[in-house]
Amino acid sequence: MTKEASRLLAQEMAQEAIEKLDTAISVDSNTWRPYELRALCLLRLNSYERALTDSDKAVALSPGKTQKAHSLLIRASAKEELKDYAAALSDCRALNVRHLSDAEKITCWGIMGRCYFNMGEFAQVVTIMSRALKLEPDNSWDRLRRSAAYRKLGKRREALKDCEYVLSRDPENNRAKKELEKLSS
Repeated sequence: MTKEASRLLAQEMAQEAIEKLDTAISVDSNTWRPYELRALCLLRLNSYERALTDSDKAVALSPGKTQKAHSLLIRASAKEELKDYAAALSDCRALNVRHLSDAEKITCWGIMGRCYFNMGEFAQVVTIMSRALKLEPDNSWDRLRRSAAYRKLGKRREALKDCEYVLSRDPENNRAKKELEKLSS
């Protein structure tokens, strides 16, 4: 049932996947994977409290370090959406990045960057986004988040450099244009 649910989730059929996962959980409520997948589905459906509950269960039941890392990342996403930034950061810090793919590292650092930004810890944003940009230098979201953090720190030149980098690759990027306006005022 979890394979079918994974297939449905990949097809953006989260509600249908949840139905399969509900059945899987009713058959065996002591397996981490159905809870983890259902938490992912619930995140996609913006049901963050329920996603948090399921990801808590997935973390508790995870049989190994890699599985637990994936479940922690999902839980951190739910906590970020619920604006519990300190708790989301705590989950991200608990992750051993050796157990994450590069894409999952980018996701983790993205969560951390957004949380630090919302908490006003702009120097941390620069550090985390710089780490992410080493893996994915053309990520405009991370580059613009770092640009905004540089601006908040009064480092106009560095902020401008990131903003111009994004615009050189995507001249129509509205977010970069807005950041550039903020830098010009």
